[in-house]
Amino acid sequence: ETGAHCFMKGTHGHRKPDPFRISQFYSDDMLHDFYGKDKEIMFAAPKGTIIAEDTAGFHRGTTLQRGYRLLMQFQYSVLDIPTQDELEGRLKPVKLAHVPEELRGILAKLVVQA
Repeated sequence: ETGAHCFMKGTHGHRKPDPFRISQFYSDDMLHDFYGKDKEIMFAAPKGTIIAEDTAGFHRGTTLQRGYRLLMQFQYSVLDIPTQDELEGRLKPVKLAHVPEELRGILAKLVVQA
């Protein structure tokens, strides 16, 4: 209920079929119609679980039914990924009225707690 992770098996090749050549979001229906719903793998695991995957493949988080999803992503890429200095320059602190206890330490640099 707090957001399983899904991956479409066999889609991690860096050369995509014609209908998927443009880097954008694709609907579940379009992916299921082309690859087959049976190719979708759903990972539902306890908090703290680590998933390593080639994100060139089609992947997504499921819709939250309750709570929140917290993840940490490490990325190795040839794409132009912003540096920590660039990220810090663009992010502005935001006031939130209710910050879950589990997130307070993690969000301390970005969130001003009301």
